[in-house]
Order: sequence, then C-alpha cells, then structure tokens
Amino acid sequence: MKSRTSLAALLSCLLGIVATSAQTNASKSGDSQPQNALCSAPMRCKTNHDVVGECFKVRGRMNYWNGTPSTRIWIIGTHRMLGLPCEDFGLPENVRAHFSDFDDEVTGLFEVCPVSKYERGTMQMVCVESVSDPKFTRANR
Repeated sequence: MKSRTSLAALLSCLLGIVATSAQTNASKSGDSQPQNALCSAPMRCKTNHDVVGECFKVRGRMNYWNGTPSTRIWIIGTHRMLGLPCEDFGLPENVRAHFSDFDDEVTGLFEVCPVSKYERGTMQMVCVESVSDPKFTRANR
C-alpha cells in the first residue's frame, strides 16, 4: 500500500513540474497574446492588427495535417511550409466552403500575410487574404 501512495505522490509531482514548465515556456516565447485571442475575431487578413510584415503571394497547396498548426500551406517547389495559427484563420469564404476535411486540398495562388516573423527552419504563421484560381481536390490516401 505504501508503494502505491509513493507512486501517486511521484506522479503528482511530475505533473506539477510539467505544468510549471509549460507555463514558463509560454511566457518566454515572446507571444504577447495567447493563440485563442489571436483567433477570436474574424477579420480580413490585411487589416488584422497581428500582421507583422508585408503580404506576399505564393503558389501552394493547403491541407490539414496532424499536429499544430493543423492547417498548412506547402509552397510548391520548395521545402517551405506556412501555417495558419487557427484552423480557418483568415480563410476567404469561397475556400472555407470547400475545405473542411483531412482529405480536402486547395491548390492556387495564395496571398498571405505574416503573423510571425520569418525564421529559417521554422514554420512561419500566416493568414490568408485571398486565393486566386483555387482548385479543390480530395487527397488519394
């Protein structure tokens, strides 16, 4: 019985350390706003106060992934991936209506605005202002 009590105390201690570490890392990350505040108000991408640089256009393929962020845009012809910090952050309505499943893909010319600074080797977070000539397909998995 004593070993079960000791094991429970150890697990409780470890969970407390993990929670404290997560809070410390979140405060050190430099994010002035929690992600849910960033995602709370739907507004046009270019006029969003969280945009940190000039908007740019990329030819890419957007789909859902496991992990965070789940909505990502692969820039065709590169090894670069852009992420949307919220599932449908800034998606135009014509895209949102056809993009709702892990098998859905959208290929086109994306106009995106950065909501995080570019850092080599790190996925940059963006919002989507528009998608020109979108092609909607289902992945063959």
